[in-house]
Amino acid sequence: MQEGRPQPLSPEFLLHLNELTLMIQRAGPQGTATTPATTFARFDWLPDTIAPAPDYRASYRPKFFENLLAGVVAALHRR
Repeated sequence: MQEGRPQPLSPEFLLHLNELTLMIQRAGPQGTATTPATTFARFDWLPDTIAPAPDYRASYRPKFFENLLAGVVAALHRR
């Protein structure tokens, strides 16, 4: 709020989420099939909240013992 950015989640969405949480909590061991009474309008995510996930494998390099162990495992598979 101090930054002046808009609230990304509507009050209707938060109410719906709360209702779902309470329904799950009250389901009990037998479970029940119920329909939520609340709904919410579809909303668009704020651009700064949907950043692409970092690709950790692109910068990862196996360490010495990982390479050594991979060689041992490959040798055992050849037997």
